[in-house]
Amino acid sequence: MAQFEVEGWLHLDHGGSIELVQACLDAGFDSVMIDASDKPFAQNLATSKKVVDMARPYGANVEAELGFVAKLGQTHIEDGFTRPEEARIFVKETGVHALAVAIGSAHGFYKEEPKLDLDRLSEIRNQTDACLVLHGGSGIPDHVLRASIQRGICKINLATEIKNMFMTKLKILFQDNDEIDLRKVFPPAIEAVIKLISYKLKVINHK
Repeated sequence: MAQFEVEGWLHLDHGGSIELVQACLDAGFDSVMIDASDKPFAQNLATSKKVVDMARPYGANVEAELGFVAKLGQTHIEDGFTRPEEARIFVKETGVHALAVAIGSAHGFYKEEPKLDLDRLSEIRNQTDACLVLHGGSGIPDHVLRASIQRGICKINLATEIKNMFMTKLKILFQDNDEIDLRKVFPPAIEAVIKLISYKLKVINHK
């Protein structure tokens, strides 16, 4: 990545098993996420701690998730939001480097504008120094993304908008021609994604 003057990390997102995490560590991943958020608190804590212990010899960062961040087709529930005190205990006991928190975001497209619990986010930030992660960043208004960063978010996951931009551009290209050479149709779609990501970077770096 030296030609672009950026540092890239290979990260496992939403790892669903210890075995998958181990395979990724062996393959040289810089960062792994273990997602046991659907398990009871004690089990999530124990599983995440085990992954931290596994990753330590590799020098890899570990991300975990605490609370309920709605997956595709699900709706978030306030009862599943991350509790600040539990976040403190979880990070202290597991030693995770990053914590994905549930404050009202969701994976996939939003049917209405998401309302993030920014006050809760501030409370979580006051309880732990771990890198806080916002999953479901697609579709969240620019000013809310900036506010979440000001309240402690260090990493924003953005997938739905990227995939949608890529596929939308491809569909437009295919409407006007019968081109089958991917080397010709992929570059414009990739360029559209680059513009989107560049815009998002300007948003979060806005002062």
